Amino acid sequence: MNKYKSKDGTEIYYEVHGEGDITLYFVTGAGGFLENWKLQLSFAEHYKLLLPDLGGHGKSANTNRSKFTMQAFGEDIAAVIQAEDLQKVILIGWSMGGAVILEAVKILKDRVIGIIGIDTFFPHPGSLYTENSKEATEMMMQNFREDTKTKIINLFKYHMNSGIKVSEELQKEFLQYPVIKNEVFLSETEDLFYWDVMPYLEDPQHPIKAIIAGLSAPGETERESFKPKIDTIIMEGHGHCMLWADHEAFNTHLQQMISDILSNK
Repeated sequence: MNKYKSKDGTEIYYEVHGEGDITLYFVTGAGGFLENWKLQLSFAEHYKLLLPDLGGHGKSANTNRSKFTMQAFGEDIAAVIQAEDLQKVILIGWSMGGAVILEAVKILKDRVIGIIGIDTFFPHPGSLYTENSKEATEMMMQNFREDTKTKIINLFKYHMNSGIKVSEELQKEFLQYPVIKNEVFLSETEDLFYWDVMPYLEDPQHPIKAIIAGLSAPGETERESFKPKIDTIIMEGHGHCMLWADHEAFNTHLQQMISDILSNK
């Protein structure tokens, strides 16, 4: 069992798989847990893998943290990497995890050699990855404040059945894990609505790549404006859970991006 305290004292639980000079650090999204990456554990054959539970999530649930922000989660990630004294790290973030790793890289700097976002970073005006007004954020948050636990479960079910579906067996397995506390989910979701990816794309200091679900990037105009900023692979026909629905194809794309980073492409 590996644990290390984040900047605010929250104890962060993480798992280590494999070994090697190159570390792949997998960060999941809102309400997620490190087991989300079970279909990517095969990468441990060639790399060292670190899988954390963010503060307030999974085995890192015990915390006195009052606000769950992208910055605080970035500090969680940085604390573990500094504790392990890792120097050649590729940060991989799914969904909200994309925002988290971009916050972490501001702390880690030269320890990071590349960044890969999984169905994240893609700016959706009026919702995610662009800075929303207080009024717009409050309107979106109202939907989550009533019967929050059910809303979280239904959100996972929706994503697992959008586009190419996740198998019934995997759906049952992932839905058995405890749902995070309402206050954690509401706090992190509200902060994400205020968070803006664009400043990070204007002058990137590290290679940034992304694998985007086709259903998350429906408009050709939006796609073309996004691609020049980030080297992007789009998995057509897939929804948000493509890493579960077709893990073999997903893992192939992910390996290609890792190889490109390592060869400085």
